[in-house]
Amino acid sequence: MGDTSPVVLLVDDEPMIRRLVLSALKPLGCTVFEAGNGAEAIRIFKEHSERIKLVLTDIVMPGIHGDELAAQLLELRPDLPVVFVSAYCSQIQPALRHCVCLEKPFRVEDVRGIVADFLGAVSQG
Repeated sequence: MGDTSPVVLLVDDEPMIRRLVLSALKPLGCTVFEAGNGAEAIRIFKEHSERIKLVLTDIVMPGIHGDELAAQLLELRPDLPVVFVSAYCSQIQPALRHCVCLEKPFRVEDVRGIVADFLGAVSQG
């Protein structure tokens, strides 16, 4: 029997933010794949694309920015839910404005609520 917990791909170049988001997701029973940059996130996504139910990403990161990352992942899987967690929500590309953006600084409860809503919708859909 394989692991059936929902899988979230978490992308942020700040380890402290990743730890905070991980603590928010732990009560949801999620499996979380962490990436510190966009290139690492793409590699992880390609390895586990069928299992990943949601991507949480910062926007401003070294190398590939979060909105560029989201655009690339959505080309691979157009139905993929993407949530930006960033202080730069106003900088999202117009083509990605349908994605949810949670402004930093955020509350742990807000991250948990958004992810729970998305994973609930995914499991019902």
